[in-house]
Amino acid sequence: MAVCILLGASMSLAEDPPRPACNKSTAGKLWPDAANHDHKALTKLAHCGELEMCIRDVWRYKWESLTVRLDQLRGGSHFTKPAGCEALTGAEPEPVAKATK
Repeated sequence: MAVCILLGASMSLAEDPPRPACNKSTAGKLWPDAANHDHKALTKLAHCGELEMCIRDVWRYKWESLTVRLDQLRGGSHFTKPAGCEALTGAEPEPVAKATK
């Protein structure tokens, strides 16, 4: 029991801080925040499909994925993550909704 509590506590400390609200002050910023300051982090996050940018849509601000990995596409579950992408962030980007005609 104590092992489970310690394991849970250590996992919660390793998580990234929550993504900030996407609004006028964060428009144009990248998430995770390290991509705004570190070119190597930017490249790695883009390669792993975990890079998002705060953009202004027609009526509101929103976080939008800039890149996508093959395993994130519908039907692409038989693909594996590229090497080095397993330990980045635990949160997967939101799935892209299918466009209606």
